[in-house]
Amino acid sequence: MRGTAALDNAGVTADGERVSADAVVVAAGAWTGQVCAPLGLKLPIGPQRGQIIHVSMPGADTDSWPVILPPEDPYLLGFPGGRVVFGATRENAGFDYRATVGGVGSMLAAAAAIAPGLRDATLLETRIGFRPATADGLPLLGMLSDRVIVAAGNGPEGLTAGPWTGRAAAALALGQRPVMDIAPFNPARFG
Repeated sequence: MRGTAALDNAGVTADGERVSADAVVVAAGAWTGQVCAPLGLKLPIGPQRGQIIHVSMPGADTDSWPVILPPEDPYLLGFPGGRVVFGATRENAGFDYRATVGGVGSMLAAAAAIAPGLRDATLLETRIGFRPATADGLPLLGMLSDRVIVAAGNGPEGLTAGPWTGRAAAALALGQRPVMDIAPFNPARFG
């Protein structure tokens, strides 16, 4: 988390500036538990490290490649300019911001098995990200108090489930009922 922030039931103080609100939506990803701690809440959410690899295939028309989402990792995604991204590991390593030989090696081997043409690609970079993961694998979505809503913990489904989660959190903040049943995601399920 960058800067300083404090959350209470009436708003947020960020970098010394107080912002009052009728409702606050906490969607701080893997840092959600830390953000909610001042409310006296212990949310079972934390980081799942993902190592993501970027490669280059000069001359290849990778921007028209299909997205490959196999049941097991890695996914492969082509970008313009011969760039391909694949990943990502799913590691319970805390906020350990390191690329590891095991993580990178497993992704390289799996990607080459799915798309053998990647064996000749140029390794550009490895990036590290932290997915918000909960103890039971389900997101946290619901009211923490009468004015604080949590919307986090989509884990590896964050990019696909994020828009739906945002819409449900917005409905709660506006005092409306979300269009889908969010009871399975109630943060109170952890006691």
